[in-house]
This record gives sequence, C-alpha cells and structure tokens, in this order.
Amino acid sequence: MNTSIPFPEKGRSQAEQAEYYHSIGKMPDWIYYQLNGKTAQENYNDFHRRQAERFHLQQEERRRKDAEKAALDDLEKKIEAQAEKAVEKALEDLLKDFGK
Repeated sequence: MNTSIPFPEKGRSQAEQAEYYHSIGKMPDWIYYQLNGKTAQENYNDFHRRQAERFHLQQEERRRKDAEKAALDDLEKKIEAQAEKAVEKALEDLLKDFGK
C-alpha cells in the first residue's frame, strides 16, 4: 500500500503535511495513523486528548452563549421596567391634565 502524500507543499515534510491535513479534517484517522510514525498507544492518547479539547471548547462556547443570553435577558427586563415606568408616568400626566 502506498501511503505517501502525492504532492507535498514546498517547505513541508510529509509528516508536517499529514499533520496539517489531519488537523483540518481532510485526512481520515486510519491513514494519518499509518503515516505519522507513532505507536498505537500514542495515537490513542492523541485521539482522546483532541476529543477532550473539542469537548472543553464546546463547553466554553456554551457557557459564553449562556452568559450572553443571561445578559441580554437582564437588559431586556431593565428596558421593559423603564418603559413601564415611562408609560405609567405619561398616563398619570394625561390624567392630571384631564383632571384640571
């Protein structure tokens, strides 16, 4: 089986090219594992490390979105409260005008 990368980019070794293509998702794991020269245990550890990193990034993104949503909800409540006060004040002023 020929496992070489057909047209490596200038300035990059085959290992660097394999790492690049694998990191951007353009090389399947099984091909990458044959090319990278690491043991099965090292590949297994790398796989689980990358999986944990993806999970943590997803968690951080979810927390950031939740914090943004909470801030927007809080701002919306404050705006609604101010608008309610303004409407009540306008109605009171109108009632005063009609009462005179």
